[in-house]
Amino acid sequence: MQLIFVVEASKESKSDYYYISETLRKYYDTLGHKLTPIYLNGKGNYNKKQSEIRKNISKYHGMSKVIICYDIDDLNKSSYSLNQNIVLFAKNNGYDTIWFYRDIEEVFLRKNVSQYEKIEKAIQFVAHNKIDNVDEIDLSQTIISRNKSSNILIVLDHYLKRR
Repeated sequence: MQLIFVVEASKESKSDYYYISETLRKYYDTLGHKLTPIYLNGKGNYNKKQSEIRKNISKYHGMSKVIICYDIDDLNKSSYSLNQNIVLFAKNNGYDTIWFYRDIEEVFLRKNVSQYEKIEKAIQFVAHNKIDNVDEIDLSQTIISRNKSSNILIVLDHYLKRR
């Protein structure tokens, strides 16, 4: 199976995918699976990568699953509306969604990170094996109700076998 992770980060920074790949490494046996990141270069571009998604699906001989990974950000009206549009887009296309509340850095680093520090902090996260400092409970939430949490393990459990 191919898992296509559509992430907010840019192709140059790849910061979001560092956290996702570390989660995969720690919790799952991915042998025999193809893991493909697609970089949005911004959350609002979620619906602009359909041709790249289709291209990756057609190149892979086997089943593919697309997962849109997005930050909840604030629960204000504009963020809520964009988040609902992402969820609806995913549902209409048969995709799954992984959310991070408030953002991926808060979930994995437990703190807010400035735009300028995102790459450096993500690289340090991997280099220092900081995935071991993240509580599994925070990665296993089913509803968006507490800061610094995600549904990443709940979603990935549908497709991958735990270590």
